Amino acid sequence: GEYVDIDTADVDSGLNGEPPSMTAHQPLLADTDEDGTQTRQNSEEEGHSKHRKFTLFSEIKACLNSPVLVTLSLGMAALIGVIASLGTFGGAFVLALQLYDDERDAAYWFGIAAALAGVIGTPLGGKLADKVLDRYVGRDSDTRRGEGVDDPLQYHIIASMVSRVNMLVAIALLFIFPTLAMQDAAYFLTFLFIGWTLLFMTQTGINLIAMLSVDRCHRPNALAFLMLTSH
Repeated sequence: GEYVDIDTADVDSGLNGEPPSMTAHQPLLADTDEDGTQTRQNSEEEGHSKHRKFTLFSEIKACLNSPVLVTLSLGMAALIGVIASLGTFGGAFVLALQLYDDERDAAYWFGIAAALAGVIGTPLGGKLADKVLDRYVGRDSDTRRGEGVDDPLQYHIIASMVSRVNMLVAIALLFIFPTLAMQDAAYFLTFLFIGWTLLFMTQTGINLIAMLSVDRCHRPNALAFLMLTSH
């Protein structure tokens, strides 16, 4: 009572006294089974990697095992200290240098210079980081955020970004140090604004270096480690 599908070529060969050939069907079954087994193994491995859990201590250990991230945290701490000190006591510094007679005017103009430096410098730093990523990974939206950068490329991007951050800091110092000998308020604030803008341009590059200094699965915690230790 069951319907059986029989190939006509096999029927003809059987009538001629030859046994039916199954070689045409056996490789297909073997390949299908092998592919199915391989697919199941790949899916199990992907599921295992996605559901792999990390403890707090393993995350901290991964961050501490990165010399780039630890060194970067120390440099970031110095940078934050300088920016915070200037932002807090900048008005008093300008008044002590006798560039302004009124404390309110000193705080007002110094605050404007600091705010404009942050507003302009941070986006420019992001553009600089985008150019570095475009050079290595292209213009894909996922990789330009840093999360999708492949591990083999991370050290090349770090080396390129570190050199640019160091160059920005060096140029910023060239503009900031001459302000110690300036007696005119306009020149003082102009040079300070340029130097401060260059320092703010390093923020995005520092965050990118911190993300790429560890494996992809630890990159969000690397940013948290950088912020916590630097403060």
